[in-house]
Amino acid sequence: TDALHYLATNADTKVVVTYVEQFGDYPHFVEAVQKCRANNTPVVVVPVGRSESARTAALGHTGAITTTGAVSQAAVEAAGAIYAPTIDEALDRASMFAAINQRSWRPVRTAAVISISGGWSALAADVLADEGIETPPLPESVTSKLPAHVENVTFNNPFDITAQLYAWSEAYFDIVDEMCKSEEFDAVTVMFGNWDGGERFYAPISGWAGRLKKPIFASSIEATAIKETYREWVKHDPMPMVNGGVTMARGLAAMRDYFDKPGYLPEGWCSDAITAWNGAEIATYPEMAPVLKEFGLAPVGFAVLADSDGSSAESVSQFPVVVKLESAEMPHKTEHGAVRVGVADAGALATHVAELTALASSEGLKNWKVIAQQMVDFDDALELLVGVVNDHVAGPVLTLGAGGIFAELMDKHSHSLCPITVERAEAMIEAIGVNKILDGYRGRAALDRESLVATLVGVSEFAYQHRDSMQELDLNPVMVPAKGTPTAIVDALASFK
Repeated sequence: TDALHYLATNADTKVVVTYVEQFGDYPHFVEAVQKCRANNTPVVVVPVGRSESARTAALGHTGAITTTGAVSQAAVEAAGAIYAPTIDEALDRASMFAAINQRSWRPVRTAAVISISGGWSALAADVLADEGIETPPLPESVTSKLPAHVENVTFNNPFDITAQLYAWSEAYFDIVDEMCKSEEFDAVTVMFGNWDGGERFYAPISGWAGRLKKPIFASSIEATAIKETYREWVKHDPMPMVNGGVTMARGLAAMRDYFDKPGYLPEGWCSDAITAWNGAEIATYPEMAPVLKEFGLAPVGFAVLADSDGSSAESVSQFPVVVKLESAEMPHKTEHGAVRVGVADAGALATHVAELTALASSEGLKNWKVIAQQMVDFDDALELLVGVVNDHVAGPVLTLGAGGIFAELMDKHSHSLCPITVERAEAMIEAIGVNKILDGYRGRAALDRESLVATLVGVSEFAYQHRDSMQELDLNPVMVPAKGTPTAIVDALASFK
């Protein structure tokens, strides 16, 4: 961290690549990264510890899927640094910052590629797409430069000069000028090959490198050996060069992320007041539901039908209901047969209450409640898991992923340090790939995205305010119903110290 503070003010440093075994004083790390950003110095971080498969002692699903690697990545991105899982990838992501003059940096979402073959064109488009960078069609300002007498030639991007232009090279200069100037492209690259005579195709492009506020550079699809003629050209020509298609794509994506992801932790993070927790060390749904409601969340209502204290049973007026045995001594109810779904009438309700009361006795539970929740129509709803694990360095880490009993088997999760903003909540939703479902997939009704965003923000705020006592929070499932109906929390489990 001290080295980051030094490099932030070093005029000769264009980009920093750092390997992190542990953050130590994480707020100090955040301060150092933000200092680097203030001086236009990107920081690429390789945190170790990705091999931990799960927190085996976790209370709920959230703890099992929030691994050390997930926390480290979330901590890197929250600080405003660029995450990389390996040193090789980190060097790739740093490559464009090192090669391109700072005045030409910009968020790269589109690219124009000039290549020497159709195969290279296809490969380049693929590696760019893998990093979320589009190769849009050439605009009319470019295609209009094709000589009028040329027939049966289609201009594409990536632009294969061998197939599309080689015989009409007199038009190449005008076409390249228009490609570089076009606002359709955030970056322009020309790919070299190991054959003589190609230098003449680079001169028109190198003239634009550094003149426009966009990366304009030479590249190749493979990190292969360069012919001696190219070595001499690279040595004397001012145009930047990035060798290898994957390196190029990762470098451009890192430049985009540098602008798009400046970090999201609020000023004074973790220095403001905390809220004390006065409840049980392990809190089940009956205890958590009222508290979560105070943070704007919508837990499904419930009635207590029996408990270990012998209190009077509350009434149930509408059926069907779900009946559950809730106890901190039995956190995973489903595995013990302690959840009864579709209870249709008062007679069936009495039977299930008696059976669950007997189960509590046979399991030796000292403190328990049997509750009933009204069954809500969730037929077209999206089932998610929302939870928090309190990391000893990074603080509360919010997790969003697939819900239900298969939460740990589904590999699509998103993690953020708490508290989060609305924008960060939207990014988490996008990261798990459910936007199409929320928008109404294949004729289905659109779901209530706004209340899901509010739920994520509310959970993160609860966790942040209780960061000194809360260890883990598991909301599973969380149901996102049709638009106009609030996102519902069906079950909750939390642990505190």
